[in-house]
Amino acid sequence: MSVSNKPIKKYHYIDALRGIAIIGVILIHAGEMQKSIFLESKTKYGQLGVQLFFVASALTLCLSMEKRGYSWPEIKSFFIRRYFRIAPLYYIGILIYFGINLLLANLQMPNGLNNYSLKGISANVLFIHGFMPAYNNNIVPGGWSIGAEMAFYCIFPLLYIWLHHKTARYIFNVLVGYVLLALLIIVSLSLCYHLKFIYNNNFYYNSLFNQLSVFLWGFLLYKDVKGNIIKNQIYNLILFLAGFLAIYINWKHGWSFSFFLIPAFAGMVFFTLGSFLKSSYFRVPILERIGQLSFSIYILHWITVWYVFPNLNEYFDNKITKNLYIGFTCDFLLTLTISFLLAKMTEKYIEKPGIALADKLLKRRQ
Repeated sequence: MSVSNKPIKKYHYIDALRGIAIIGVILIHAGEMQKSIFLESKTKYGQLGVQLFFVASALTLCLSMEKRGYSWPEIKSFFIRRYFRIAPLYYIGILIYFGINLLLANLQMPNGLNNYSLKGISANVLFIHGFMPAYNNNIVPGGWSIGAEMAFYCIFPLLYIWLHHKTARYIFNVLVGYVLLALLIIVSLSLCYHLKFIYNNNFYYNSLFNQLSVFLWGFLLYKDVKGNIIKNQIYNLILFLAGFLAIYINWKHGWSFSFFLIPAFAGMVFFTLGSFLKSSYFRVPILERIGQLSFSIYILHWITVWYVFPNLNEYFDNKITKNLYIGFTCDFLLTLTISFLLAKMTEKYIEKPGIALADKLLKRRQ
């Protein structure tokens, strides 16, 4: 079977979901830089923007594979497309952050150069860092999510072949079954070893094991896109509020299993958000454009939030951050603006050429 050239329909609400996701991620990092417990307590939920990326990713992959098919040649094409979609920019990210830390080391300023080793860089180049605690999240900031995403790509074709013809109820039962089984494992290990091994942002939290339920919510959203699972938006609202309440309770109490359940409930919240947006005629073009650039913004926003803004603030004798809210707002807007402008360049010179190279390679295979 030859590689399909069917055009893939663009869905504006998926771009909007990605836009919301990256804004959430920037919010938490801008909040953290203000070193205010009060502000961090309000912006911390922005980290769940990563789970929104995962839901949107699973949905997009399902829609794409539906159009292109899932024969073995198409599955090979899927891996080629995914690699060239992610790898070029991620490799640039490795070079950028290694270069920044090398420069800081030469200037005898605080740096993370010790995090970089041949083994760690190689693990990230090969995208196996999602399975290696020592290199999971310290070569490219936020690189853990790319590791989880690439691990998901490895099993996605099998999941799609298994689930795409199943009913929404069946997929929901699979999701609930996985959550209950994983929860049993987590609680059993915690009781046996008196160990809370999943906590916020540690290796186990970042792993595909902990995030798989989120991707499964993306499969459910795919079913909703194709067949309107949620007929009444009131139900969407109830599910949204229930999910957010569950996140709040688990985050507040910090049980041994809380940071396993939080991503799962975040997936439910973002399922309802996606279900609502796909049925909405309301559009925000700038939000959609931010969503289109969200991968580049995610990789690049650390430059501003970690390096540019703190040094700019220091240059002005910390006057920017004298007022907590002014400092936070300036940090957020500056990070979003600079990252957006940089992302427009990386989209043109890195992302699109990478996608074009994948298409060229696939045409040669025909």
